[in-house]
This record gives sequence, C-alpha cells and structure tokens, in this order.
Amino acid sequence: LGTFVGHMIDRCESAGVPVIVCTPPANERGLAPLGEDDLSGLDGEGRARITDSVGRAEALLESDPEAAARSARHAIEIVPTHARAHWLLGRALDALGEHTESAAAFARSVDLDPMPWRAPSDSVEAIRRATAERGAVLCDLVGVFRAASPGGSVGWELMDDHVHPSLTGQAMIGLAIAESVPEAVPWVGFTAADVRALADPGGAIDRLGSTPYDRYAAAHAMRVLGRIPFFERTNPHYLSRFDAECERIEAASSPEAAEGIGAWRSPPKGGGVRRPITGMVAMAYFERGRYAEAEPLFNAASRAVEPYGTWALQYVSLELTCRGASRGSLGERDRQLAAEMIGRGRFLIENGYSTTGVAERYVGEFHLLRGELAEAIDWLLEARSRLPEDGRVAVDGALVRAVVQSGQRERAE
Repeated sequence: LGTFVGHMIDRCESAGVPVIVCTPPANERGLAPLGEDDLSGLDGEGRARITDSVGRAEALLESDPEAAARSARHAIEIVPTHARAHWLLGRALDALGEHTESAAAFARSVDLDPMPWRAPSDSVEAIRRATAERGAVLCDLVGVFRAASPGGSVGWELMDDHVHPSLTGQAMIGLAIAESVPEAVPWVGFTAADVRALADPGGAIDRLGSTPYDRYAAAHAMRVLGRIPFFERTNPHYLSRFDAECERIEAASSPEAAEGIGAWRSPPKGGGVRRPITGMVAMAYFERGRYAEAEPLFNAASRAVEPYGTWALQYVSLELTCRGASRGSLGERDRQLAAEMIGRGRFLIENGYSTTGVAERYVGEFHLLRGELAEAIDWLLEARSRLPEDGRVAVDGALVRAVVQSGQRERAE
C-alpha cells in the first residue's frame, strides 16, 4: 500500500498537481469485528472455554463492566488474536472510564478483524509513512476523528456504518481538508486559522438542506446492510439501531411524509435509479397543495442530484412553483434562478443529453414562471411533440396556463 500511495504522490507532483493525502477513519467503538474468529486450532475444551468467556463478557457489559473486562481478558489469554474479545474489552474499559486502554483495545480489534473492511493500523501507518517520505501534506483524518470522539475512539457520533461518515463526520472531513489546503497550496490566499474561524459544521449541514428524511434514507440503507447474514451474526445491535431510527422518524412524520417515505422505499419502476427521498416526500405534500412544506424539500432534492440533468430541472421548477403559490409571486432572485435553469436545460438539449422532450418541458415551464409567455408556448409545444402520450398531461396543463395568460382563451379551450 505504501508503494502504491507513493507512486500516486509521485505522479501528481510530476504533473505539478498539489497533493493532500488523507488517512481513512473507521467506526472502531460502535461495531464489533465483522468477521468471525477462527477457533479451528483449539480442541473442544478450548473452544468451550473461549466461547464461555466471550459470552460472559458480552452478557456482563451493561451490568458489571469490571467483570466483563476480566472475562474478555481471559478469552484473550486463550486466543490472543481473538478480535471480538478485544472489542468487548474495549467496551468494558470504555464503560469504566479507562479511555486510553479502551481506545487501544478497539484499535487492536480492528487490526485483528478477520473481515478487514476497516483499514488496520498497518495500512494507516503505510499511508502516513509514504506521505512523510515524499514530503507531501498529510490530512490525518484518523487522528482528527479520534481527537473529536469520546474516549479517543471513533464511534457513531461521526460514522453511519463501518467506514462511511455521518453528515457531522463529512463536515469534519471538509474542514480538515480545507485546513490542509494552505500548506499544500501556499498561494491559495487563506490560512488554516481562517478556516477554523469560519467553521460551523452544524450550520453548514442545515444550509445544505439536511432533513429528517435524509437521515431516514441513510438509516434505511444501513438496516438493509444490517440484514446481511454475517452482519446479523456479528453485529445484531447494528440492525436494531437503524430499525429504531427509521421507526422514530416514521412515527414523527405527517401522513403526507409517510406516504412519500413509502413511495421512496418501493423499488424504482423498470429497475431505474432511486430518486432522492426528499423529492418523494415533497411531491406528496405538493399534490395536496401544501406548498410551504414542499418548497424546502424540493430545494433539498435539487441539491441531491446532478446539477445538469432533468431531475434538477424538475425539482427547481417545482420549488419555484411552490414559492410562487405560497408567496403570491416570485422575486427577482427567483427569476434569475429560472433563467439559470433555462440555460442548463438548453445546454442539455443542444448537446444531445436530453432527447425525450423532458428538458424542453422544463425550459418551457421556467419561461412560464418568468412570465415569458411566447417562449413558454414554443418550448411546451416542442416538448409535447417529443414526449410519449402518457407524459403529455402535465405539459398540456402548463401549455393551457401559458395560452390563457397570453390572452388566447379560445385557443386554450
């Protein structure tokens, strides 16, 4: 690994590309080893002894962590490489407030995991060493995450599963990399101190449109993962955790939101790509005329898809429609956004990225939102000529509105 990382650094530097190398953090405290320890080298009595010790350690974690630590240590004496015993020792020591020792036990558990889905210490050290040998900039995310975690071991506070960070973890990664940029690119014009002065991970997450439904989508994906048989065997608490999170959000959801969540959970028609959950919930509100609730969710959905694509056109169009319905009219910034989206739609059309009439439809709808009726009618007619019959209903509705607003009531009829 160190050799490969070194080659990547060399290639970047030879091309004049500044390099920041990151170490990969993992969930150390929240997840037991994903693999199952091999006890085939023990006789029947030895297997029985270690199974008993591990079972007692697990059973006593909540009620008597000191006794749990003793049982885990006994298991480690029998099989020093028993990954689950090291993790249980870490859990017990963490409960006792012995955080230095617990962090070491958790790290050892990751290193010994028979299914190495998390980067072991040797791999992390190889990355650090290759970076140091070439004088590249290191963004030590493992160290950053541990420093920000209770007891110095990474857990659910910053992770959504074994290796994927939560939104809070992602914000922390962004800040850590931003702080490293001035060292890698000295002429960039800001300092690490400037980044720290602006740091507001919670506010950034809110501004980017995080919703309870995004958290539901993440939790649902995690519980699907948790139903994999080996995951259920080694980490049964993982599935329970995310089942509870999904149930909590479902219980707090309105009937419209629950309908949108259910629609999102259903497999996409024709095996296509699943739409953002925020878009599905927004549509459920929109169809019932609850535009104030739908508007911010359409905004969140537009941020969750490719900026140059028909889904982005659709979600921004619906967001502006909701805003106009809620407030009575669109402001100048809204009109500017509509103009920007017209440009994106025309880019898709003129470069052959949309050939079905969908982009034409939304270009027409954005012109309609801007009050540019002649242009709206032309684009909507073009969309109508391209769309299949079952896709023309919404276009016909927009076309009728445009024709009526232009004073051509007879034509509309």
